[in-house]
Amino acid sequence: MNADVLAAIHRVPWQVRRGRRAGWVWLAILLALPPLVAWRMAHSPLQTLGAAAVVLAVWWWWVQVDSLLAQNHPNHARLVPGHGRALRTALLAHAALAGALAWAGGALLAGPSLAWALWVLAGLPLLAWTQRQPWVWLPLSLLPVLPFAVRGTAVRLADAPLPFWRLVAAAAVAGLLALLGSGGARHQQVHVRLQRWRHAARRATEQRGVSATARLPWLRRLLLPVTWPEQAWRRHLLARPTQANAVPRLDLALQAGGGAPMLAWLIVLVYGGLNVVLVVGKALRPDLAWAGMVDGSRLGLGMGLVGIVAGTPIGRLTLLWARRREQALLALLPGPPAGAGLAAALERHWRRDAVALWLLSGLLLLAIAAHGSNGTLHFVGGLLGASLPLGLWTEAQWRRMEGRARTALPALALFGGSLLAAAAAQHIGVPPWVSIPIGVLLHQGALQLRGAPPGPLLPMGRGGL
Repeated sequence: MNADVLAAIHRVPWQVRRGRRAGWVWLAILLALPPLVAWRMAHSPLQTLGAAAVVLAVWWWWVQVDSLLAQNHPNHARLVPGHGRALRTALLAHAALAGALAWAGGALLAGPSLAWALWVLAGLPLLAWTQRQPWVWLPLSLLPVLPFAVRGTAVRLADAPLPFWRLVAAAAVAGLLALLGSGGARHQQVHVRLQRWRHAARRATEQRGVSATARLPWLRRLLLPVTWPEQAWRRHLLARPTQANAVPRLDLALQAGGGAPMLAWLIVLVYGGLNVVLVVGKALRPDLAWAGMVDGSRLGLGMGLVGIVAGTPIGRLTLLWARRREQALLALLPGPPAGAGLAAALERHWRRDAVALWLLSGLLLLAIAAHGSNGTLHFVGGLLGASLPLGLWTEAQWRRMEGRARTALPALALFGGSLLAAAAAQHIGVPPWVSIPIGVLLHQGALQLRGAPPGPLLPMGRGGL
């Protein structure tokens, strides 16, 4: 092991990302979140800088672990002298750098504390192992609620004697070192699995991927409580093909992921279930600060809603313009559909679905927001008012896209624009009965200005495919 080997190891993640704009766009989105949250929660500039430092530390750590796992080939670990030691040295160095940055950011955000060091020592190995073992995501998914439940425990543990801290540090280092293999049978199995994941991700990016439910029948059965409306709708359309449902049947062949029936059921499960929990919880435990819980979760609820509703139109940008599979599919149908008339019918069908999902989710989210403060109602109203016209702009992108679809900008416009409008409505104090009608008027005006599609949306007949 020498300086040249370590320098080569450190250059790999940036060489891989050279020319890829998507990763830098998502980093910019992540770094834009702390200022927006600071605006809403009245954080000081130093607190905002601390939050940005924590976000940057997490991103840096994720990138470095991904790169080191990719370089940890079993053959290299067995045959190249010093290769494994160099990777482990780089891993510990990056852990120290990311941990110091995260602790400094936490100190700026909430004050210096040994509890922050405890969270860093536990979080670094946990976040690293999520890239090797998928089940680690389960405890990590509890983090949004876990700090509220164990914050007092973390503070008490932070006051533990020095031997406890030595044990925690040793466990963190051991967990990190165990992340990288030495070329044995277990390491080879892990490497094959990681390679399979990366290959599937590349195929999905190139629109040649196969869904997990198609590859794993047991997963399809496991998800049946969520996907049953989609399955029922599919069986109904295919069992009764008529001219009246020709457009819905075509949409069934072209849709990305789940369609409107499944998304509507998912919205009812999530947001309807939260409403039931709030009503029952307030009746059983009126002494708890339910309004504060709703206020603290409004950002996550709002962004989750935009993600659910926006997933299908953003997916269509890729499906209609980048995938080649529709060419063979449509060619097999009797009388392949084409022309501006079909494009207009498809757009009307998609628009009806989008408005119905927006209306259903908006009503349920407003019912949740009613349990919080006026600021939460203003925030949700601004979010709903902005997401409707912005969603229309996102859906219109397939009219002029050519070649491989670029979804980063539409996603950034939809999520960022909705969030900015929600934060502005909360800051100014615009009630929902004002912001939502404004969004509806903007939506109708955009529909009139856009008009009908001038040509076919489907890729049939395009050259070069």
